[in-house]
Amino acid sequence: MTLRLLLRGGGLVGKFLLFFAISSVLGLPATATYGMAVALSVVASKVCGLGVSIEAVRQVSAGECGLATPVTAIGASAAVACFVAFIAFHSLPSALGLDARSATTLLSLVISEYVSYEVNNLVFSVRRPDLGAALAFAKTGGWALPACMGLWGGFVTSIDGVLLLWLTTNIAVTAVATVVVARALRSWGRRSSLRELLIDGFPFYASAVMVALSQYLDRFVLARFVSSHEMGRYVLSWSTANVVQALTYAMVSVVALPDLARNSKAKPGLPLHERVCGNRWVARAAVTAGCLYVLVVMTTCVAQIMVPDRVRGLDVPVVSLTGVAFVMRSVQDIMFGGLIAYGYRKIALMSAAASLVMSVPTYWGLITLFGPFGAALGAVVVSMVGVVLVYLISRRRDRGSHAG
Repeated sequence: MTLRLLLRGGGLVGKFLLFFAISSVLGLPATATYGMAVALSVVASKVCGLGVSIEAVRQVSAGECGLATPVTAIGASAAVACFVAFIAFHSLPSALGLDARSATTLLSLVISEYVSYEVNNLVFSVRRPDLGAALAFAKTGGWALPACMGLWGGFVTSIDGVLLLWLTTNIAVTAVATVVVARALRSWGRRSSLRELLIDGFPFYASAVMVALSQYLDRFVLARFVSSHEMGRYVLSWSTANVVQALTYAMVSVVALPDLARNSKAKPGLPLHERVCGNRWVARAAVTAGCLYVLVVMTTCVAQIMVPDRVRGLDVPVVSLTGVAFVMRSVQDIMFGGLIAYGYRKIALMSAAASLVMSVPTYWGLITLFGPFGAALGAVVVSMVGVVLVYLISRRRDRGSHAG
């Protein structure tokens, strides 16, 4: 447990340093490009999943099927992702202003990010948690440390070089994880059909995609209104505050989500809103994220006073506001995990769709008025609405069931 937490923390430190290395060596415009690449990889990797892996992992955790199901699901999803990427290759360069080489790197990165994440999850499933944590460290932040040294040493001179190192690491992690899973596999267990997984997993898939879009929409909208320099400053501040959600996920969510799946059939008479919004993991996530938020904001303020030249790209008001948003998102992670564990597909879909729909005018309006500060304020509003929607829809469902 301690080793896994240290590795997760080390990965976050690596990514944190990489943002500062890119901004100091390549400039804030390059930081903006890297930030957009991160956003695209997160959103696109959700799309690549097709929902089958989400439902497959839920069934494995609940003991409803064997490990063969997620292995098959990941292979099918990766094949579809490659086909979609081949089609997107012809439109992506013109849509994002990229050349063919950069577009190829970005598309390959998106696919490798999804596949490496899913295959590495299977390493945990075959009871190799320390190795899984080490591979997760390598793909999330371990590669960032050599990238920082390369940037500061003059060996990496462009953002394409940074992305290529990220891609190479994902490929290596996928290869190692695949070998480990193949050797550990003894009994395939009961299979679930891909058709069944697609049907059952689609609401969660659509929900995950919409939640990711609503969480990263601020970057895509903000890019239309501000310069690349301002965009880079916002991404740097956003990434600093993101430590709150990332560490809360490592400390609470990775334990909470499997626990919710294992105990999904416990206390069947308990109202849904209490099971999803009032469980002990929600409280732990809120307290943990709140403490981390205070620590991050205090550290940022001290750094601005002590070493202003080293952190000149940071915007303290943006860090403070987006930090509040990440506290709410940490709580929302547990709530959505509860909805998935208990199989409430419609509620997950409804709350995610409503959150995405309201996020578009919210971000657009606030960014038009206040620029980067408006984007941070919009992130707070969208995150709070997302949490409130899950609670209200769950309460309404409870009242409907009681009336019925």
